Amino acid sequence: MKYLLPLLLATTAIAACPPARAIDLKAGSSVSIVKSADGIYAARVKNTRFIPYVTLDDKGISHFRLVTVATNAELRTDREPVDPMAEVSVTVDDVAGDKPKRLAAFKDPGADGVPVAERYFATTQPGCCGAADSHHIRLLETGKHLFQSTGPGASGISAWAEFPNARPAQIRWAAFAGVDDEAQYKAGVLGTLTYGSDGGPISRLLLVRPQAPAENDDLDLALANGAALLWIDSKEKVPPADPTIANAGPSGGSPESPKDIWSLEKITDPAKVGGMVLALELDGKRLISIPVDGDKLMADKATIDPTLVLKPAP
Repeated sequence: MKYLLPLLLATTAIAACPPARAIDLKAGSSVSIVKSADGIYAARVKNTRFIPYVTLDDKGISHFRLVTVATNAELRTDREPVDPMAEVSVTVDDVAGDKPKRLAAFKDPGADGVPVAERYFATTQPGCCGAADSHHIRLLETGKHLFQSTGPGASGISAWAEFPNARPAQIRWAAFAGVDDEAQYKAGVLGTLTYGSDGGPISRLLLVRPQAPAENDDLDLALANGAALLWIDSKEKVPPADPTIANAGPSGGSPESPKDIWSLEKITDPAKVGGMVLALELDGKRLISIPVDGDKLMADKATIDPTLVLKPAP
């Protein structure tokens, strides 16, 4: 009997364990290569890949997700290696249950895309003929489109901020997209500044040069490729009191490590979001400083290079 009890307990423990389960998914990729009579090759490539990730909610609970990314592009020998019609299709599923639960599905123009900070998804279309790369940034969990930007990296020219100790977490972002519309270009538009939160865009402004320069200086291309956006915290000393703090001083932060705005510590009411400044620089020269008040970019209070103006975006 003394041997039976441990055996009985072990059998009971095994029976109490939930049965193992598995979700098996498969996706296909393909390539079709055609040679025309005049010797031009065209390759239509479709690739699909799975990207699992874990996200934490505001209560610190982990949730398992699966991103499926499908790219569809054509490469030809008679043009630049950029397909203007390339497209990225994305689905996001909660895979914690017995079967996947669809959370989001979206498509954006581009050659490829990646999750960013396990919170966003960035689709990128490489620039052609010297033009800047362009990006579309969405929320992973809902597929909501947040902004379009240009420039290097997955999220392009953008700046990210958060308010320490705010519950729920409060994120603000700003992005610059160089001009890509011929009519706007002829009207002197250099690009669009967008400010918003995970709820979507809040303010959009056009950066305009009303008077064309005597000689073309390609300022539009320089901004689209190399502008920088920085957050300035009104409560932070310059130089910062503690330079070891991440993103101390004027900083753009990043999706993975937003700049802490201590003047907005614990703030969750959008009406009280203010006291910070968004700056746009090019090659270390500050072109614009725009205060944020009432959770909006205050263009009428901006300090701006005398050759430029800000106008409301349509």
